[in-house]
Amino acid sequence: MPKYRRPGIFYQTAPRAPFTIVAAATSTTAFIGPTRSPSASTKPTVRSWLEFESGYGGASLHDHPAVLAMRLAVYVYFLNGGQRAHIVPVDNAGNIASYTRALAELQPPAEVNILVLPGQAWDGGKGQAILQQAISHCEVAGDRMVILDLPQTTTLTTSAQINALHLSHSGLAASYYPWPAISNPLPGQTGLMPVSPAAFAAGVWSGTGTGEGVWKAPAGSGAQLHGVSTLPDTSDPALLEALTEQGINAIRELPRLGPVIWGARTLASNANPQWRYIAVRRSALFIEQSVARAMERMEFEANDQNLWTALKQACESFLANLYRSGAFQGSSPRHAYYVRCGLGESMTQADLDLERLTLELGIALLKPAEFTLLRITQQLRHR
Repeated sequence: MPKYRRPGIFYQTAPRAPFTIVAAATSTTAFIGPTRSPSASTKPTVRSWLEFESGYGGASLHDHPAVLAMRLAVYVYFLNGGQRAHIVPVDNAGNIASYTRALAELQPPAEVNILVLPGQAWDGGKGQAILQQAISHCEVAGDRMVILDLPQTTTLTTSAQINALHLSHSGLAASYYPWPAISNPLPGQTGLMPVSPAAFAAGVWSGTGTGEGVWKAPAGSGAQLHGVSTLPDTSDPALLEALTEQGINAIRELPRLGPVIWGARTLASNANPQWRYIAVRRSALFIEQSVARAMERMEFEANDQNLWTALKQACESFLANLYRSGAFQGSSPRHAYYVRCGLGESMTQADLDLERLTLELGIALLKPAEFTLLRITQQLRHR
């Protein structure tokens, strides 16, 4: 406490609290599709299958097929590791306008990381138009990915058949083949029901992101699928190679393990290799959103050396924690990431004149083996 020797007016500047970066969420999946009318107390985000059933009612023989597709998707999502499902209902007719409105509801700051649209498939018609809207939504939002379904009747055996699908080449989209089937869950019914592979994959993505981190590829022996009764054969090496080359992730049966996801690619083309892998794309989104949200709290700060130093220290601490968790390549932190912030480093005098705070991060993600560059800018306000 300072000692004041003369009467008068004195002030003391409080020390700035250190900036901290809080890890952004990675495991909330938005399911967009027809549902039964929710109860008055139903919250849009549910954390279990029982919570979903409580809000939207149990299975019924009288459900509309589109409603059943949505229910089955949410069911296998939670069965395969899903953490949180954000339910966005549309009408049973599923017209394009209803999906447009649903996607508008999910604009940031809605905290959603994965999109699944049960009942919509990349079919060359209305479903493809809706899914293309979902891809565009992800590109504008900049913090989420969409998993696309191919039509359930699709049979792929050659590269020519895959090329004929004319899939998107977005690094914010992924797709899986084929459709697994589960035992019919309807009361008194038997037989098998095909279920959206996107819903299975979303559960694995969500569980992997929460348990091991988004930098862990959601594929391989650790990506076993639960609840699958039958699965079309995808063991042919030529087919697996063709699927991988086109960015479609196979679901296949392995001895002693059962059905597993056997691919970890986005639909990004070879012309855009930086975002070819799901783990790389999701890791970059996670880091960018975590840092950008911290920078939003700085918008009334002076764009000076004190701010740059504080921001660099916060980022280096955040990235160091990720390095220790196994998120990056590199034998030491200096080989795994770098942080630049300041005049001549990440900003020009023109940036300062326009009150733009820009940070540059270089991160050596696990795939591919080079630095991925992220530039994050925050517009500062006049104080």
